[in-house]
Amino acid sequence: EHVLRVKVKAKDVDDLKAFRNKAMDAVLEDARIRGLMLHKPSRLSVGKTMTIAQREGYIAVTEDGFVDIERTVLELRGYATMSSHNIS
Repeated sequence: EHVLRVKVKAKDVDDLKAFRNKAMDAVLEDARIRGLMLHKPSRLSVGKTMTIAQREGYIAVTEDGFVDIERTVLELRGYATMSSHNIS
C-alpha cells in the first residue's frame, strides 16, 4: 500500500522530541481544518528527519482497478496547499 508521509527536518534543535511533537500538532491541526485525512504515525522516532503525519490509501482507483489520475491529483492538491509551518 502507498503511504503519503509528512516529514520534518530538524536543524539546530536541542530537544528533538519537543520539536517533533510541536510540528506534528501543527500539521495535524491544519489537516483537520482542511478536511484532509492525515493522522499520527503508529510509530514515532527521533532523529534529524522525522515522519510526523501520514495518509494511507490516497491513490484513487477506478472500479476496474486502474489509477484514477484526475482524482488522485485532486487529492494531492489539497495537501500541496497546506501552509508551511515554521516550528522552533
